[in-house]
Amino acid sequence: GFGRRYRQALAGQWGLTDVDDVLLACQYAQAQGWAHPGRILVRGNSAGGYTVLRVLSDDRAAAAGIGGGASLYGISDLALLNA
Repeated sequence: GFGRRYRQALAGQWGLTDVDDVLLACQYAQAQGWAHPGRILVRGNSAGGYTVLRVLSDDRAAAAGIGGGASLYGISDLALLNA
């Protein structure tokens, strides 16, 4: 939802910068009292689904309060994506 400029900033950083953003947002939501640890769910589709898969496989996810997620037709075949 950050627009074209943000997407362009992800060039070469896809799956890194966006994952950091999700983790920081979850930590912020907990600090504000908006979310409870272990009860945050992340969801995304297509490229956002890829982000979900990366977030769920990140060692920092549990510390960020993420308890699960849903990848809706997320990009998961990286070899095909790179072709």
